[in-house]
Amino acid sequence: MFYGKIHQQTILEISQGDYISATADSFLIDRQARELSRRTLKFYREFLRTFIEYCNANSLMFIQEITPDFLRRYFLAFGENIIQYCTLRHSFSGFHL
Repeated sequence: MFYGKIHQQTILEISQGDYISATADSFLIDRQARELSRRTLKFYREFLRTFIEYCNANSLMFIQEITPDFLRRYFLAFGENIIQYCTLRHSFSGFHL
């Protein structure tokens, strides 16, 4: 019988005055504390690095500056690459060297 992993959800309290990069760091620390796999942590780091670079390029520093329209533009710009990376990562997740 197959039993899937049960992931507990955490609610990170975010203030509108929080910096995007500080919030991303808090998220990563939370995930490390949960002892997620190195691959999962690497994926989160890469995803957040790309997102923060995009925010910086668009002069966004604070959480409150992120709008639904901004997220749509981000996913239009990088969505295909993110989907390809996730698909590739999932396809090879069973291979261990």
